[in-house]
Amino acid sequence: MSRLPDPTNLVFAAPVISPDEDWRARSLASWLILAGHAGIEATPTEAGGRGFPGTWCGNVVIDGLAYRVQRAPRLRMAMMDEHAQQSWVLHAATYVEPVTTGVEVIDPRQDRHPPDEDARAFDLLTLDLATADLPDAGHEAGPELS
Repeated sequence: MSRLPDPTNLVFAAPVISPDEDWRARSLASWLILAGHAGIEATPTEAGGRGFPGTWCGNVVIDGLAYRVQRAPRLRMAMMDEHAQQSWVLHAATYVEPVTTGVEVIDPRQDRHPPDEDARAFDLLTLDLATADLPDAGHEAGPELS
């Protein structure tokens, strides 16, 4: 089992890019270098296709899985305004998202053991939101807030 961080948790401040530079190539290179410092070995690849054109920088392979490198406002930072008040703003960041092709969804209900008495009691207490009779917004569901 790897002790390295999950690559999707690595969010780096995006590099400053001059108007003459290719922002996609520079952001991809920046993510590769910073991820390398975190111990992630990533290789640029063409696998996975192009992502959303407004944020996509390129694709990488990490441990046999393809990820898309993105550049978008995602890094939350505290800033001080002119009145010395702290506010939170989003800054441009580089990060990866997995390329999800052929994802198998496993239904946990199909992987159950035969029910015993405790399991039956738990199933009776489980609320199914798809079929539950929930109050409408117009009904009294609690104290009215004004």
